Amino acid sequence: DFAAAKEATVVGHRGDIASGESYDVTFVMTVPEQDSGTLRVFVVADDGNKEMELNEDNNRMMSESVTLKPFFVNTADLAALRKLYADFGGEEWHGTKWDISSELIKSGNWSGVTFDSDGRVTAINLTARGLTGTLTADNAPQFAVLTSLNLSRNSISGDASLIAGEGMPMLKTFDLSYNKIDALTKALPSGITSLNLGYQYRIYKSNNLPYIDNV
Repeated sequence: DFAAAKEATVVGHRGDIASGESYDVTFVMTVPEQDSGTLRVFVVADDGNKEMELNEDNNRMMSESVTLKPFFVNTADLAALRKLYADFGGEEWHGTKWDISSELIKSGNWSGVTFDSDGRVTAINLTARGLTGTLTADNAPQFAVLTSLNLSRNSISGDASLIAGEGMPMLKTFDLSYNKIDALTKALPSGITSLNLGYQYRIYKSNNLPYIDNV
């Protein structure tokens, strides 16, 4: 149904083209989001009728039907995402909440999370989202192929070495700045090439009045 079609992309062309000639166009388009079903692509030439043509019958073509398949989070990573959400106050996070009841990968379900083509988590960016909690051996994240983790500007306390241990062997970029980290008991993995643990807030008492400092 061409009338119900959504515009995916527009590609321009400059230059003359003689009668009977053709030219090739390569373009990238974003498929309208849907969980599953079928899709057809319409290609329309001279949509604005700017060219004078004797025959416009070939200005509109339709592709073969394409079957869309749902894209799911890897089972192990899904469990780790749900645990991260539960252990660090996910229901109170700022911004778009995760839909932890769903294993589908689509916009809105896993805000701040990047997946590869196998549904594995490769990056997490939850900066300034309102995460709260204390790092322990029991809640240390486990993501086998994660390469980038940004949990900066939250309220996470505890031992930073617990969050970047054996559970994330591929980690290269790690940002836990502007939190409440108060310990680093073990050396961080040598594979980490970008590290930021600066500006950790600590609460002290002076004359029984609390005040906040940072290191």
